[in-house]
Amino acid sequence: MNPSYRMVLLDGVLSCPALTPPDAEPTGPPEAIPASAPDAPEPIVISRSEAAELLVEVGSAEFNDSSVGYQLVNMPVIVWSTAREHVAETELLGHEVFVRFVPVEFSWDPQDGSAPIVTNVPGAPWPDHTVSHEYAHTSSEQSMTLTTSWSAEFMVAGEQGWAPVDGLIEIETETDPFEIRERLVRLVPEDG
Repeated sequence: MNPSYRMVLLDGVLSCPALTPPDAEPTGPPEAIPASAPDAPEPIVISRSEAAELLVEVGSAEFNDSSVGYQLVNMPVIVWSTAREHVAETELLGHEVFVRFVPVEFSWDPQDGSAPIVTNVPGAPWPDHTVSHEYAHTSSEQSMTLTTSWSAEFMVAGEQGWAPVDGLIEIETETDPFEIRERLVRLVPEDG
């Protein structure tokens, strides 16, 4: 009786030949001998929540503070954000890692029942302003809430290119409160 040989491939690794007599009941495959592989470094990945912890330079929500200390009904209240692209640095698994943050969307909620003003620019002070809102009613204490959406990407020191962080990071800030008043204008004759 001549023995037969069979080779078994498990998880991409060729095992030792198994000697099986032709009339023997088949048994499970023999234990595979793992290939010796050099220790590969663990890949570095930064999650959205980890990146959010590094995002400390979120900027502020500003408005055109008038010299009289209040804003007027039916006149534009000019707003802008100081959020800007920047790079943070941290250490992860013994490697220096850089994380770049870019503000990509600004959503201003006037908090008066109006729809948010959504833009991809941070706005600017007067006279270069691009974002404003007119309030229709007086208020003793009004403010606007800004939700800034940030994209993030990271790079390990010594490597080439940036890798994206999945998803956007949303940070909410608010302007200082301001008063909205109504002023009536009357035409009067020059002589009195």
